[in-house]
Amino acid sequence: MPVALSFHLTALPFLALAVGLAALALVPALVRGEVVVRLGFTMIGLCALPWAATTALGACVDDGPSLLPFMRAAFAPIPLVGSGLLIVMLGVAGRIEGHRRIVVASVVINATLMVVCAASSTVVASIAPTGWGLPYPRAGYLYGLFVTSIPACVAYGAWATRGASVDRLVRATSRKAVLGVGVLAVLAISDIFLTYGVFGVYPVSWLPRLIAVGLSLYAIFAGDVLNQRGVDRAAVIEAGVAIAGAAAVMVLAMAIRTPAILAVVTAGYAAAMVAIGRTLAMAAPPPQARDKKVVALRDAIDLAEHDDELAATASELLAAAGLLVHVRVWFGTGDLRPAAGGRGATPLAVPAEIRAFLVQQARPLPIGDLVTERLGPLRPTMMAWVAELGADVVVPLCERDALVGLLVGDLPGDRAMRDSERVQLEDLARAIARAHTVHSLRRDIEARTELAREVELADVVRQARASGGRRTLAGIDVAVAYHPAPRVAGDLWFAGELADGRGFVLVGDVAGRGTPAALVSAAVIGACQSAIGLAEPTATPLGVLTLLHGVVRAIDNGRHRVTAAALLIERATADAPARVTMALAGHRGGYLTRPRGDDVELVPLVGRGAPLGEPDWRASEASHTLAPGDAVVVVSDGVVAACNRDGAAWGERRLQRTLRELVGRAGDVADGTLAAVDGHIGDARLDDDVLIVAVTP
Repeated sequence: MPVALSFHLTALPFLALAVGLAALALVPALVRGEVVVRLGFTMIGLCALPWAATTALGACVDDGPSLLPFMRAAFAPIPLVGSGLLIVMLGVAGRIEGHRRIVVASVVINATLMVVCAASSTVVASIAPTGWGLPYPRAGYLYGLFVTSIPACVAYGAWATRGASVDRLVRATSRKAVLGVGVLAVLAISDIFLTYGVFGVYPVSWLPRLIAVGLSLYAIFAGDVLNQRGVDRAAVIEAGVAIAGAAAVMVLAMAIRTPAILAVVTAGYAAAMVAIGRTLAMAAPPPQARDKKVVALRDAIDLAEHDDELAATASELLAAAGLLVHVRVWFGTGDLRPAAGGRGATPLAVPAEIRAFLVQQARPLPIGDLVTERLGPLRPTMMAWVAELGADVVVPLCERDALVGLLVGDLPGDRAMRDSERVQLEDLARAIARAHTVHSLRRDIEARTELAREVELADVVRQARASGGRRTLAGIDVAVAYHPAPRVAGDLWFAGELADGRGFVLVGDVAGRGTPAALVSAAVIGACQSAIGLAEPTATPLGVLTLLHGVVRAIDNGRHRVTAAALLIERATADAPARVTMALAGHRGGYLTRPRGDDVELVPLVGRGAPLGEPDWRASEASHTLAPGDAVVVVSDGVVAACNRDGAAWGERRLQRTLRELVGRAGDVADGTLAAVDGHIGDARLDDDVLIVAVTP
């Protein structure tokens, strides 16, 4: 017999609850977002909906006992509401991975309870009217176990998510709302007293459950607990087709009375609806690319000439395109260095395990995505590292399976990232990484080319020094002896004549070694040559050093220092003997050797001063006459510091003794001193150049 239906006001609360549960099941299914959290909310809505709808139907049916099979079927999915709540709580807190086995176990246990409820009288034993005449189930002996599954799942979820730090993943209010849903779900089992017939005239569980539905929808929309990324077009199309199919099936059920024919037609129509829905979903146009601003960004990235310009371009145009704001960019293969244009403040260390994860993902990572990423033991390290970044989105810049940089930024406004924006950011990340790689290759090529030029120039400087030899300036012999160290050092010398016939000798030492020191010494020698060519008759060694100081300060922003000894030689005339004027700027100087019968007088040529290039540089100047047989000997630091295999330095005393022995040999002073040094060091390796300059009348 057909069942008579008549609407009663007692059905209204459960009807409203059924509508809310339908929305709770449908909304997460139609949006893109966190898959696990979407699944949890949809499970809650779908599993509670039959109970609410059947209870509302029961209020409108006069023959309550006839609803017993429907009530058992409607009550059966209730335990799975607990599993859905557990999934939501763990998913929002980012703990789903660590408790995956518990979730699976809860689903299996609750599904078993569902089957037991639907197939036996152990849970729902019978139907009896309440004090207000509403047909409602009476509990079987397993009903207590049946309903305690929900508080058990909620309690475990609250314990498992204790102390979860998710402030950047969802709003704090959303997190509280999710916890509130769990508490209200526990309160909803208060109808157990009515089910056991202890007391009560009407089930009150609709109220906490309706509030729980409201809180859930609030968390979804206002708090963005799903980390929404736009509407799932495929799901919308399929849902529309499914609703149309359901309506058609209802029409067929009313028109076709034969059960076998109805089953065949319904199955065929359902299959057709699924096929049509999937076809339409696949045919739905993909999200369109961003407007012309994104195209301009890609073009500007390709045109950037260096990394700082690349970062500045990305920062400005990402904000202009509405993709990311507050962009910071780092580049590098080890610790990442901040790019000036990207507002990076300090170098960024990337732990090896996080670097491997970023390379494996090679896609934009909104912070919310980390909640459901399978991070395993990496999760604590990853979450702490991301928290230090303080950004909404992390974009790894990868090239050839290597992390070459990192871009982070915030989403404009308080919203989640859309799928179309993910695609655009991924494309732009590849373009930025590619542009950085091109810049790195170009810098490497330029550096190698420049190094080749520097090595060539350094070799020329070395050969020029090694030439040594003698020359006559203003009637005075200048002898140079030089033994270079294996590694290019910065010792230098120059000898030339001024326009007025005076001779000029420069001996110096650039601080540091290698190609840069050789290049600086070459620049100083070139400047010295120009200076004496333009020198006036009143020029002094101190004046020349002043000019050279300006040259050294101009090289590499004043990073270099050069000690120098400048000698100005005046030839002897009928009225005056030969004279040498020496200016010292931080150089060790040398000796003036004067024969005195069988003895030799050594006059130290020293002075106070600071190297060229020092901001407060200074020099001392002194003048000495030169008699026949006298010699001015200037040596480099490497002369007295030259060591033999035993580590013994040649020393100042050996230098003085050698100069006394050679004083009568005139032009052989430089070569003889060098020979003495070489005899001391033997086959030991030189650490510094050995340079001796001797001036004899």
